[in-house]
Amino acid sequence: KSVRLRERLVKTNFVSNVQTMGLDDHGFRGPGTNMHAIMANGHFICHVSEFPGQTYKKAHSAGEFIRHRAGLTSDVAYLFLNGEGYDIQWSWGTMPGPGVPFERLDYKAGTLLTPGSGYHQHFNATTDPIRYVVLRFGSPELLGQGRSGRIAKPPQIEFDEEDPAVWQTFVDELASRGLEPKMQEFKGE
Repeated sequence: KSVRLRERLVKTNFVSNVQTMGLDDHGFRGPGTNMHAIMANGHFICHVSEFPGQTYKKAHSAGEFIRHRAGLTSDVAYLFLNGEGYDIQWSWGTMPGPGVPFERLDYKAGTLLTPGSGYHQHFNATTDPIRYVVLRFGSPELLGQGRSGRIAKPPQIEFDEEDPAVWQTFVDELASRGLEPKMQEFKGE
């Protein structure tokens, strides 16, 4: 049985099909939709996200929150269900910006990756939406741990603050596929 707790949040121990699971609009990280699912009485939480073709998400990080997990570099794993694209990742402790190196990791349907503990960013290099599942340890609220390690606004880089190399890498990747970005409404261009 699933119980809807609020927008973008359900409590359940069964998702019959993550490919067709209903998602809510969520523009905080850029284009797309998502739904969080609290599972196993709060010991695990996942979210399913989807974003349109020829778009990308804002760079983001779990920040200080994950440093409170005993000895972990990351407690998050991404499973891409469809499409093709890439993630870029920055080393722990670096703030994305001009001249700061990043690593590119290409993905396709079935790719499983962890973003490490630094900033990371997701890019859709196809015309179709990409859907992915993110798995991690449980919800701090449900486990009684509070949110002492998490700042009020999770750290992210706004589109107008990103390194121009991030945009150019995306433009070049799409051009190599005969495509153009569809980011105008999100980047304000």
